[in-house]
Amino acid sequence: MGMRNLLSANLHRLKKSRAFWGCEIVSALYALFLGFELYLDMKKNGYPHPIDAGLCQYIVFAGILLAVFCSLYLGSELSDGTVRNKVMAGHRKSKIYLASLGACQIAGLAFWSTYLVLYLAITVPLLLPLEASLYTLVSCLASSLVLSLAYCAIYTLIALSCTNKAVVSTTCILLAFFLFFTGIAIRQRLDEPEMIERVEYDPVSLEEIYTNQENHSYLPASRRRIYDFLDRFLPGGQGLRLSGIMMPKLTFDGIMPLYSLVIFLVTTGAGLMVFTKKDIN
Repeated sequence: MGMRNLLSANLHRLKKSRAFWGCEIVSALYALFLGFELYLDMKKNGYPHPIDAGLCQYIVFAGILLAVFCSLYLGSELSDGTVRNKVMAGHRKSKIYLASLGACQIAGLAFWSTYLVLYLAITVPLLLPLEASLYTLVSCLASSLVLSLAYCAIYTLIALSCTNKAVVSTTCILLAFFLFFTGIAIRQRLDEPEMIERVEYDPVSLEEIYTNQENHSYLPASRRRIYDFLDRFLPGGQGLRLSGIMMPKLTFDGIMPLYSLVIFLVTTGAGLMVFTKKDIN
């Protein structure tokens, strides 16, 4: 009963949270913008865009959106004394932590659902039919949802481990951008070709001579395995893979939701250990 009451109180507070509604609006605007942008690009440049071109792109900016929401929503719970009041009321710290994490996950599900519904409402009548298989789409959407839960677990750990709201917000947002740009950097290294084409000109005939030369930025096999693991394991790399932005087409890798689950379990376990030992007073 205590856990249910805590979660119910958090959801009631969630309905009144400006951070929640602000992030909902951002999710909606992003879905509308992307849907119309793909349609206009198809009409103007003639480039064919299927519905799945942006179906999973929410997960790319979900890390940043959830960092903003979790830091503001949970940061205020500690700074305003809400958590302290719950402890004084006799609630166990572990239940307080899990109820806070649950509220953030429900909010993340709401943001994800808002984006998905509005994006489909815009693109179904305007864009080309689905290109990827239904299995791939459902799997990528499910994997995106698991990844968003992992993000919530990471930011809940940070937010409930520090009483300074400004430090929490700064840390969460910087971490979100770090994971995002790390994912881009790793993907770019993996996409480096083994050979690069070089164009030279014959000084006599002035004809173009094409030669291939070794690309020194190409990763050797040993380092490539490490980069490939990080690309699949880190949330930033997972988001880029699931979105299809830096991949030839939308594909599903079954190991990624397992990695997200590992991140979720490890960060939740660490958060419970830290929070239960934390002096709330």
